[in-house]
Amino acid sequence: MKSKLFIFLILLFFTAHVFGQTKKAKEIETLAKQWVDANNAQDIDDISFLYASSLNFYAINKDKGTCIKEKKSFFEKYPKYSISISNLDIDFYKSGIVKCNFVKNEVWNGEPRSPLQGYLLFQKEGNSYNIIAESDQRMDSQRGYVPQLGNKVQKSSNITYMLIGAGTLLLILGVFYLVKNNKEQRKKIESIPMLFSQPPNVEVAVNLPEFTAEELKKNNGLAFEKYVVKNFDKNYFKLLNWRGDKYVDGHYPLSSMEPDLDYLYRDSGRQQLFAIECKWQQATNANAVKLADERKLNNYRNYQTTKNYPVFVILGIGGTGSEPNNLFIIPLNEISDPLTSKEKLAKYSRTQTGRFYLEIPTLTLK
Repeated sequence: MKSKLFIFLILLFFTAHVFGQTKKAKEIETLAKQWVDANNAQDIDDISFLYASSLNFYAINKDKGTCIKEKKSFFEKYPKYSISISNLDIDFYKSGIVKCNFVKNEVWNGEPRSPLQGYLLFQKEGNSYNIIAESDQRMDSQRGYVPQLGNKVQKSSNITYMLIGAGTLLLILGVFYLVKNNKEQRKKIESIPMLFSQPPNVEVAVNLPEFTAEELKKNNGLAFEKYVVKNFDKNYFKLLNWRGDKYVDGHYPLSSMEPDLDYLYRDSGRQQLFAIECKWQQATNANAVKLADERKLNNYRNYQTTKNYPVFVILGIGGTGSEPNNLFIIPLNEISDPLTSKEKLAKYSRTQTGRFYLEIPTLTLK
């Protein structure tokens, strides 16, 4: 039995490793595509959102501000610049760095350039990955630069996937064995005469804490607020206010009528205030979702008018407050009714991964 358990634990470890590596690779691939889209759109804000506070920019260490200025100058010189990448290959290193290799094809104002081997280096800051290096083979060679990445993590092979299958089978067999063994042990115990019997008419009470539906909802609501806050990069978003819904017997502070969070977004030369109301709901089969009652919506509208900055409702549905299954970002200006259909809500679904970011020109939260 011990040997079977040991083999099972080893296979379980490999399974977790492979799935974890696959999930990270998908996240890096998504970020690389966002980098391509931002360069093609010449969107400085999106590029700035992807960059770390400092990075190796074509074989030279620079701060983010300098890199953004150079990108902006390049786009001004080549307004019809475009890029596409192919043959993505992602390597993980024990240092925590992830290298995304690719072949890049560039067009500078209508003139195609020869394909180059390029790469992006990512490293996790908080809950999301940021670009810590952007370069290609030509610039590294010209400047004699070799990235110091440390030891590479071995990639999962097909053998590992076979082990996953075997591990899954062993898991099923192991559960079956444990259930069967548990029933046999229970029968043996029940067949042994009791040395001490329970006095007649005496009930043994076990007092376990019970949470009401309202308390569970409140706990998930607070967890969801924490989830939202942790997904804003504090290097750019300053949390000004975090209000709590505290009340007793009809007594509550006036601040509870206002949105949960106030933020100040600030980057080089720009800043913008905005507010967020956080809502988490359990999954529902109903065709309509209630965002808030009419009274609260009117309070948020008055707040938006008085403060003269936008308010957004971030809605989580399903899962738990700390890990919602679905996420929606809805501008308050586009909420006309407390109830909204699932079809209409789909328009506001957040599909990208990583932290929230704010598009200044359109005042769009993504």
